[in-house]
Amino acid sequence: PSGTMLVPEGGMLWNDLRPNQATFDFKDADSIAAFAESYDIRLRGHTLVWYGVMPTWTESLDTSALAEAELLKHIDTVAGRYRTKMDSWIVVNEPLLEHATKFDDLRPTIWQRTMGIEHLTMAFQAAHTADPFAKLLINEYDIEYIGDRFRKRREALTALIRYLVDHKA
Repeated sequence: PSGTMLVPEGGMLWNDLRPNQATFDFKDADSIAAFAESYDIRLRGHTLVWYGVMPTWTESLDTSALAEAELLKHIDTVAGRYRTKMDSWIVVNEPLLEHATKFDDLRPTIWQRTMGIEHLTMAFQAAHTADPFAKLLINEYDIEYIGDRFRKRREALTALIRYLVDHKA
């Protein structure tokens, strides 16, 4: 199974790990990591920044300072816990709006609303610091199809990746 990789659909999402602001619940994530390790399966962490499956308490993070502190604490704690156990992390999942045409057509997540596009750079930097040996990924959908909408999404994603590289993500 050296070519096999496990990418969990759940267990490592914010809603799974953070039932409230003060608590990290690693029960499911630890089970997934132990399973992968016991069968020598590479593991991809899914996901550190996403608009989906967020706990309702994150809506109270209404300032840049509060949101930044919580995002960095989450990434440091989660990626740090699984340091060296992950082959890769999906650091940012599905950041683009449905009909994105440019790099900053981003979903209005709690992070985007409070910190702007810089939250993406911060997330990649924090993930690298917490787990420097893991590959760091950005994931997006609807970029592989033929058609104008999909071409525009590809162009927007390419421009976003260039922006992140230029800003030392």
